[in-house]
Amino acid sequence: MVASIEALISKATQVSLQQSNHTRLLRLIDLTRLESDDEIEQVTRFCQRAFTVLGAVAAVCVYPAFISTAKSVLVDSNVKVATVVNFPTGAGSIAATEAEIGQALAMGADEIDVVIPYALLLQGEHEAVVNYLQVCRAAATDKCLKVILETAALQSRELIAEASILAIKHGADFIKTSTGKYVAGASMEAVAVILQTIKAHADLRPVGIKVSGGVKTVLQAQQYLTLCGLIMGVDWVTSARVRFGASQLLASLLQAAGFAEVSPAD
Repeated sequence: MVASIEALISKATQVSLQQSNHTRLLRLIDLTRLESDDEIEQVTRFCQRAFTVLGAVAAVCVYPAFISTAKSVLVDSNVKVATVVNFPTGAGSIAATEAEIGQALAMGADEIDVVIPYALLLQGEHEAVVNYLQVCRAAATDKCLKVILETAALQSRELIAEASILAIKHGADFIKTSTGKYVAGASMEAVAVILQTIKAHADLRPVGIKVSGGVKTVLQAQQYLTLCGLIMGVDWVTSARVRFGASQLLASLLQAAGFAEVSPAD
């Protein structure tokens, strides 16, 4: 019998902090800074946090204006540079988003996090959403494309599953829960729906999940990892399939591991 979402969440939330593998978790973090008033000096210091006593994070995610800054800090490392487009409302035109992706790649971005036009999905404009995703996939070429659903805006399991299916069918490498700029971020319920959808459509293409928006503590992250393991299997949980988009999780992780907490960027 397939476990219900409620049962899976109940089991995942029973995990304890002591069960966390700090080094493993570190390798799943997309260290994220998306502040409207950012300056080069702030972003430079933030990117330097990618390298810790436990190793390095998976990626650093910054606004397109700071891709070159991030690349200069992360040069000669395996840390990827991610950026966001059609962000945060998902309301940009296809042409504008296509141009944003092209510019980001020209500046050296390794990964593109793009917001699905969720307002169109809510209006039932499926063809427009499909066209948008296809254009984004082509523009991103062979780079990692993460499709942000903004699950809190979709409001129902059915719409989250529907958006996930469209993302899977039309080129997503990862499905990302949230922008972190909406009224609510990730939820266990939304992540469970996305994972179940990914599993049900595994024959189409391998797709990962990025949990983003409100994941601040190691315990929260561990609960999401447990949920991933329950649905997809523990061997599925690698940086190629699971990421956390977060700005505060790294400090919590280092503190839990017994090291001095990383000071927040200015």
